Amino acid sequence: MSPPGVFYTDTPDMSASSLFYGPDSHMRNYLSNSINQYVNVVKSTVPEFASSIVEKFNNLSNSSTLQYMSNLKNRIQSLWQTDCVRHLGNMNSLQQAPNVMRKYIMAMPELRSRYQNNALSGYDKKYVDEYPNTIGNSHYDYRRVTEGIIMQKGDYVGYTIFYENVKEEDILTIVQKNNIHSTWDTINHYLEIGDNSDPTSVWGGTL
Repeated sequence: MSPPGVFYTDTPDMSASSLFYGPDSHMRNYLSNSINQYVNVVKSTVPEFASSIVEKFNNLSNSSTLQYMSNLKNRIQSLWQTDCVRHLGNMNSLQQAPNVMRKYIMAMPELRSRYQNNALSGYDKKYVDEYPNTIGNSHYDYRRVTEGIIMQKGDYVGYTIFYENVKEEDILTIVQKNNIHSTWDTINHYLEIGDNSDPTSVWGGTL
């Protein structure tokens, strides 16, 4: 029996994303020419109707609508992914992060400080902060990710073991911790190059 919450399909990317790909430039040109020809025929008799058609077509063709369709496609694609801790290597995968990874992404101090200053979406308010007013070593989720991992802080290189009660579901393997740290590296890359995309916005918002 397949594990719950995991969907199997022969070609999940094709099945999920083909529904929401926007039309290519040739199709857009064809639609535009067709609309213009029709409008030229009817505008002399029913100008209000012709104007309404042009307005609706322009609304569908503008960049914000196409961006919305792209974000929707990314949302649909993410539904086919297993809800597990894995490396997220680009902005789309960060914004569509598996549920189980969101609290670990939000544990990254550089993001967490922004979230605490209301400068991040926090997965469109779906992230529940169980440990408010904590950051870094004072934050339980951060400690779970960093415990036993060799890290550099200033001139100091080493690792830390935290002696505390840990929920069974929060025990991470070394592979899972490495996946989270490499995901933090992805986020750092975008912050360093000045990308203003919000990595915690499922609809492609900005910082």
